Amino acid sequence: MALGNPYNIYQYAVLQRMIAQVVGVKVGEICFNIDNAHIYERHIDNLDKQLSNEMHKQPDLKLNPDVTSFYDFTPNDVNLINYKHSGDIRFEIAV
Repeated sequence: MALGNPYNIYQYAVLQRMIAQVVGVKVGEICFNIDNAHIYERHIDNLDKQLSNEMHKQPDLKLNPDVTSFYDFTPNDVNLINYKHSGDIRFEIAV
């Protein structure tokens, strides 16, 4: 949960926006269930720190509006504007 979920949520949001753009539909909601959150004892202190951090305004996600085919997107076509964070928190990964 601590290591993957924040990145996965961003990836799903970008993917959803990319698909909506190329098929010409309005972006909807992303809903999913987490069956096993994988919260480990060694992550509890850092998760508490993460949850106590200041909340920041959501950044703007801008896609290049000229892209009309999904496979034509490049990393340069995806931009986050006004992204703010509260610093790094390191989590030990499972081996």
